[in-house]
Amino acid sequence: PSVHGLWQLRVTDSGGFSAGSIQCWSLSITPTLCVDGGGQCPGSDFALGMTAHPNPIIAGNNLTYSLMVTNNGPIDVAGANKATHFIQWMCQLGHPILYLQNTTGYMVGKDSEQGGMIKHGSKMIQAVTNATVPQITIQCGASFGAGNYGMCGRGYAPRFLFSWPGAKTAVMGGEQAARTMQIVTEAALARKGLQPDAGQARQQFDQIVALFEAQADAFYTSGLLLDDGVIDPRDTRAVLAFCLDTVAEGAACEVRSVQFGVARM
Repeated sequence: PSVHGLWQLRVTDSGGFSAGSIQCWSLSITPTLCVDGGGQCPGSDFALGMTAHPNPIIAGNNLTYSLMVTNNGPIDVAGANKATHFIQWMCQLGHPILYLQNTTGYMVGKDSEQGGMIKHGSKMIQAVTNATVPQITIQCGASFGAGNYGMCGRGYAPRFLFSWPGAKTAVMGGEQAARTMQIVTEAALARKGLQPDAGQARQQFDQIVALFEAQADAFYTSGLLLDDGVIDPRDTRAVLAFCLDTVAEGAACEVRSVQFGVARM
């Protein structure tokens, strides 16, 4: 049945699924109270940062969907490993996956590298690529670097992908790119025995930041068809309800191939 008019998010928080940089929730689209482990639990507002129990919410015969969301920052080793298992699990259960992007990419640095960031990050991206269930992505904040791919960006063809007006999509942040170029420039001048000009360095820094900020803007990237449109954050529930309804309707449709030949006069 259609979920229009029944879009109520009931999230059970049992506090046992918080490790690393990625939180995984189970969402139930139901107009009634949900039941978890035999006890009733009131619904809660849809809010970033909440950590919920990984088990599907039991809600009678209503539909249950799964959600994966990052926190405000890079994806670390534990988060990437957990996300991989979660995606594989949802594919086994047959539940659609919703990605809320707000990540600066995968964690870098010596400790992260020695901890297996490349291995676990590649496992996560492989899971996203090979997922057999519908995937829907909302770009809420930052969507930088490989984090865009790991959280099912446009390159991994989610069924639907929308952006909030404040979302930013780029290889990296503007200040990060400007700082990188500044380090490269200073190193090149040092090899020549020259001192960098402070005024010129500041001008180059500001120009790079301005360029990245302009091209990372949600309306600019949406104009390049990097998403399916910019939505009002207040309409997120309604948009997701429509998308999930469309996905469910498509899965229920039976394809009837044409068995007749072409008739000619």
